[in-house]
Amino acid sequence: MKIGHAAALALVGWYLVTPPWQKGKNAVEEKLDAPLSKWIQSHAFDSAAECEALREQVIKAQKDAGISVTAERCVASDDPRLKEQ
Repeated sequence: MKIGHAAALALVGWYLVTPPWQKGKNAVEEKLDAPLSKWIQSHAFDSAAECEALREQVIKAQKDAGISVTAERCVASDDPRLKEQ
């Protein structure tokens, strides 16, 4: 691996994102089909492993509280879908 390529990889961070919300007939609903650029960034991480660890904690806490699990995702900070409009 070239040094420049390794340096570029080191600059990539990770975001935990959640889908945007909309009012539904009986409740607030997640817009899972929204473009990733519209999703809400809730946390930033230095590694995918850190992001996934928190995502799993959130899912467990939601299940334990009887809340339907939301669709959080871990996304690389350089993912081009974050910039799409």
